[in-house]
Amino acid sequence: MEALIATAVLFVVLVALQVIFSDFISKARGYLNHLSDRQRLYTAADTLLTTSRRTNPAGISIDSSVIAFQPILGIKNDGTKSWSTGLEVFWFDSEERSLKLRKLTDSDLGKLGISLNEKAPTSLDADQLSKLRNHSPGRDLCTHLGGFNIVTNSAGPIVTMSVMSENKKIFQTKVVLEPGA
Repeated sequence: MEALIATAVLFVVLVALQVIFSDFISKARGYLNHLSDRQRLYTAADTLLTTSRRTNPAGISIDSSVIAFQPILGIKNDGTKSWSTGLEVFWFDSEERSLKLRKLTDSDLGKLGISLNEKAPTSLDADQLSKLRNHSPGRDLCTHLGGFNIVTNSAGPIVTMSVMSENKKIFQTKVVLEPGA
């Protein structure tokens, strides 16, 4: 009988603790999710910046929600640059609120009617960039984006991205793409 009473008291105490701490646990979980989103935002910004440094301004094609990079592979013996015949494409998926990345080979690009020259960078037009965005799902670099914007000015292309936490706090980062090659 005493064991039954002790079990009932323990059960009541556990239920009370759950009620008391459930709000705290919920808020902590939301905070951890926001930190995770912020970390993905930093990682996406770093990936964009690192990719931009492997090309020069002529190797970057931009539309309102798409950025395509044609990296430089290296310098040939005669001193000329050798350009990749593939692209690294970043785009904002507004339905999923995510920044996507897809690396496309020359074979992938050929299926879309796009060819790149290894002797010089290729500037892509809006129609070609739209084809790249719609070609495949790509992988998510950052999810839960509250905003995504690309502006080109004298400093170069600037990408602004933001994430919003569950309590509606916005965290924003700007990346000035710095072509380095």
